[in-house]
Order: sequence, then C-alpha cells, then structure tokens
Amino acid sequence: MKKATIKDVCKMTGLSLGTVSKYLNGGSLREANREKIDRAIEKLGYHVDEYARGFITNRTKTVGVLLPEFDNLFYARIVSAMELALSRSGYAVTVRESNRDVRKERESVRWFIARRIDALVIVPCGKSAQDYDYLKEVSIPVVFLDHYMPGVNCEFVLVDNREVCRKSVNYLLDCGHRKIAIVGAPQGVYTSDERMRGYKDAFEEHGLQADESLCYHVEENVDSAYLLIKKILSEKRCTALFTSNFPNTYGAIFAVNEMHISIPGELSLLGFDDMMFTRVFHPKLTIVDQPIGQIAELTVSRLMEHLQKKEYDYRVNVLACNFEINDSTAVLQ
Repeated sequence: MKKATIKDVCKMTGLSLGTVSKYLNGGSLREANREKIDRAIEKLGYHVDEYARGFITNRTKTVGVLLPEFDNLFYARIVSAMELALSRSGYAVTVRESNRDVRKERESVRWFIARRIDALVIVPCGKSAQDYDYLKEVSIPVVFLDHYMPGVNCEFVLVDNREVCRKSVNYLLDCGHRKIAIVGAPQGVYTSDERMRGYKDAFEEHGLQADESLCYHVEENVDSAYLLIKKILSEKRCTALFTSNFPNTYGAIFAVNEMHISIPGELSLLGFDDMMFTRVFHPKLTIVDQPIGQIAELTVSRLMEHLQKKEYDYRVNVLACNFEINDSTAVLQ
C-alpha cells in the first residue's frame, strides 16, 4: 500500500499545502479546518516523517538527556516528568547513561550531536569546568541539572541544597540532638558538598562545632550505603542519622529494619527524597523532598525559550525543597 503524503491530506481536505503544513507544525487554524485535517490523517493513516522534516527545518524535535546512572529513582522520575512536559510541545526524549565516567559522558554528548538533537540536558559527573570545555563548541541549548559548575556556559536548574539541609539539621538540634551523623555522596560532588555545608551551618548557628567523625561519604548506590550505615549504627555513637540523598535513605531503611532499631525510640532518622519506597517505611519518615515536577517543568520551559532564540540568555535557577516533619524523629529524652 502506498504511503500517504501531505499532498494526499491536502487533496482529501481541499486545503492548501501551506494550511496543512501550518497545522502539522503546531500552528493555529479554524476548528473546522482542524477537524478536516484530523479526519483525513486518520483515514489515510498519514504520519509526519520527522527525520525528513528535520533536514528541512533543522529541527528533529528531540531532546537528549544524559544521566550518571539509570538505576537512581530520583533521575528516573525527573526524566519521566520531563518527557511528559516535552511531549506537550511535540518533543521526544532520548536518554543515555554516563556511568559517572567523564570520558563516556563526553562521547555521549558527541553521539547526541551527531544525531542532530535540538537541546541537551545533562546531570554532570565531572568535577570542574575544564571537564566541559568541549561544550563551547556546542551550538544547541544545554541545561545542567542538580549540579552547579562555575565557568560552564549553560543553563543551571538547581535546588536549595544548603539551605534545606541547614533547616533540617536545625530541627534535629532543636530537638536536643547533638550526635547527628550525616551520610552523603562522595566529596567533590556539588550536591554532597552543599548539603554538608548546610549541616555544618546548623551547628554553627547553635554555637556548636560539628563532629567531623560523624560526617560520612559513600558512593551513590544502595548497597554501599547499606553497608556503611549498618557499620555506623552498630557503633551506637549517634542519636540521629541524616541520610542526605535517596540511595543513602533507602540503604538506611534496610539497615534499620535488619538491625531491629526502634525509630524514633532508639534513633531519629531524617531522610531525603520522598519516593515510593520511603513512603512505605513505618513510622512515616521526616524527610527533605526535592520538587521533581517543578524541576522538570522549569527545565522544559527554559529549553523552549532558548529554542526560540539565536543567542541564549542562560540563568542559574534555584528551586526550594520541602522539609516535612513526620514520625521518624523525636525530641531527645
């Protein structure tokens, strides 16, 4: 069967090529003409050849997303929310993984560019602006999520990591806790460093010195977090535990359950990222929650603005996290 073309749609509707083309590209038409075109498309089984159209418009209606890892639920939820927001503007998402390898990350960016994506969203794994010098040659809009890196010419969409952690640890200190362990990601990771600064800010506000021996760093995976937290809790040196990312919170839940530690009777537990798995923990976790929907919507909104311009007015955007006090923390008796 012959593949239907846009000319077949024009012939069936009696409308001009310009009118049909305008509608297919998202333009506004009278309702009667929209209905004519929709009926013709359905009857003919017509599909827009986005690849061919890309050569004409220099747009593929595709956004590349580069993540450090696929098995982090926080990143998966952001991509899901972004895909939904982008689809409303007729864009699709292509996702790749860097495995926290700067070389692989750079190769993936080149892979995206070779496939003529329209914009790029990166959760970077590099530690300095020098790791991203190659982006100076990239002519499409670029957004960095979750990590700020001075010297990189791109849009940044961040959350108030330092402030929300200051507020959260202040709450534990107000509850009488002084031996508060914190388990973060490795040092040198922007989010980990900012959250650790917030932790120490809270102690300073109380006229106290944070105990460095209770500040821990671990690779961002649940198994590593579980093993470290189990060791920390077996030493019984802390009355409160702050797990400052989702893998660490998930690992803490496993460790606490396995060790039969009473929460908050024996230990106050403060988690990070209110995901599906954290919601089933009993008692309900006191938790820092990142605004995933807002992160995705803002990222897509800024990308759409950049795609309408020849020069990009990049900004640093900072969104507020939520701090929710629930039943896993208590006043120290």
